[in-house]
Amino acid sequence: QYGPDFGYYSTGRILHADGPADTGVPGDNTSQDWFNSYTTLPMALSPHFAHALCDRLVSMWHSMGQPPHIYLVEFGGGTGMLARDVLRHSRQLHAEFYNSVARYIIGERSKAMRE
Repeated sequence: QYGPDFGYYSTGRILHADGPADTGVPGDNTSQDWFNSYTTLPMALSPHFAHALCDRLVSMWHSMGQPPHIYLVEFGGGTGMLARDVLRHSRQLHAEFYNSVARYIIGERSKAMRE
């Protein structure tokens, strides 16, 4: 899967450019890479999985005493669709939590996916 010559994730063939990015920001005309073939289950359920995850993160944030600055870290974030959906949901429904997110960090092993 991650082999440098023929690995599905390493070669970049997993993605293709296909239309505008879905950032949720009016007037944003950036493009986005989309998956060529399959997606893993949580991403296939996006944004529903992201909404449930965001709501859980908000409850954890409340349990921590609502710190003013937090970092969210996602490993294997690929194109960032989960991050996009989590941040969008928090911006729309949990403004205080959204404002406390100092940085959303995505750790991605695949060089092709990082680019």
